[in-house]
Amino acid sequence: DLSAGVTDLHLERTAAIFAVALVVQVVFTRSMRLRGAMLGEKMLADLREDFLVRSVGLPPGVLERAGTGDLLSRITTDIDRLANAMREAVPQLAIGVVWAGLLIGALTVTAPPLALAVLIALPVLIVGCRWYFRRAPSAYRSEAAGYAAVAAMLAETVDAGRTVEAHRLGGRRVAL
Repeated sequence: DLSAGVTDLHLERTAAIFAVALVVQVVFTRSMRLRGAMLGEKMLADLREDFLVRSVGLPPGVLERAGTGDLLSRITTDIDRLANAMREAVPQLAIGVVWAGLLIGALTVTAPPLALAVLIALPVLIVGCRWYFRRAPSAYRSEAAGYAAVAAMLAETVDAGRTVEAHRLGGRRVAL
């Protein structure tokens, strides 16, 4: 306060506090990403192993009814999505939760009315998230079915290509 005669800004101390906070943030974020990736890779290895064990244990008729596209889609697209979620989304979620907690804590200390406004908006966000999560699974299932159909067509095309090569019909097929 200049009116009280205080003219020292303590700039060095403030800069040091910000530098320490920045270093803590970098270390925390890096460790969360690393640990999340490690956990995700372990979970994915277990998931792939479980998928193979369960697939091998199924009767052949069940596998034939499921179709090549569905199996390929499960092995590639679904597991790749889970891999991305494990590597990226889980650490981001953990970091976001910690930062939200720190934000609410800092707002409570520095600006209680603003913290109250954030807390009042929280139920609206929760209701919106619940609405989305109730409706999203059907859309994701529909998208997965589309990927399965594409994977089936691709697998059948590759198989047909091998047949065309085996019968040496490539030249005739290209000419058509």
